[in-house]
Amino acid sequence: KEASEKYDLAIVLECPDTERTGDVRPLIDRAKMIINIDHHPDNTGYGDIAYLDSGASAVGEILSTYFFDVGYKIDREAAIQLYTAILTDTGRFRFNSTTRKTMEIAGKLIEAGADPRYISDSVYYSFSESTLHLIGKVFSRVRLFGGGKICLVAMDQNTLSENNFNPADTEGMAEYTLFGKGVVIGGLLKEVGKRRTKVSLRSRDGINVSELAHKYGGGGHNNASGFHIDLPLMEAQEKLLVDLKEIINGSV
Repeated sequence: KEASEKYDLAIVLECPDTERTGDVRPLIDRAKMIINIDHHPDNTGYGDIAYLDSGASAVGEILSTYFFDVGYKIDREAAIQLYTAILTDTGRFRFNSTTRKTMEIAGKLIEAGADPRYISDSVYYSFSESTLHLIGKVFSRVRLFGGGKICLVAMDQNTLSENNFNPADTEGMAEYTLFGKGVVIGGLLKEVGKRRTKVSLRSRDGINVSELAHKYGGGGHNNASGFHIDLPLMEAQEKLLVDLKEIINGSV
């Protein structure tokens, strides 16, 4: 019913193309005007107005900059949301996208009422029991390759279903693949079909994984990208390893 209605305006954030909007795409397609605000370098420029800044660490940084520039008063709730957007999209201010401006904006948001400890605790230290068990499963499946520089975790559908894990619980788990000393590329591979595997990659030390994501029709940022491979889980891992080893060898 809602999808049959017309809307005056749709504002789309953090989506390089309308395919990434998922279930709400029918609503966006029916809007009279679309404003596209994003920082992904591969944004297609869709919409009536495209406000794009690939140099920004997050859309939260873009919006904060605009609000501060025009003199809009950011209240505590808005400051919390904007700070959270920046915190999560910079990998807790670890990614190369984090700049002096990023930290200055974060500081202004703190002055506006964002509490760093509260936000960090809410995002990173409030896991459900199910998620904690899943983290254990993730660590138990860690495999190192490429002389310890590559860390991969492969999760099959049976493991997820047998333990009653919510698919949403796996979001963000790729971060843990970078916890190992000497690891510069980490990846979480999740079986989403008999011949389809979802891949989430993370990297550090200046290694760019976004180009590999584009190769498979995905996208993201230099240090955090994702895509799908139309192969069974372990075959996808073997194929991925060939690509990742080439990246490692090319960075030496």
